[in-house]
Amino acid sequence: MRIDPYLDRIEYHGSREPTTETLRQLHRAHMLA
Repeated sequence: MRIDPYLDRIEYHGSREPTTETLRQLHRAHMLA
């Protein structure tokens, strides 16, 4: 999977650290994309 194009598509510009908060933010961005 190419991560950068995916993150651009869902307009996620936050941290990439493997934390619970990052997962929450990614999930939210994905759902709203």
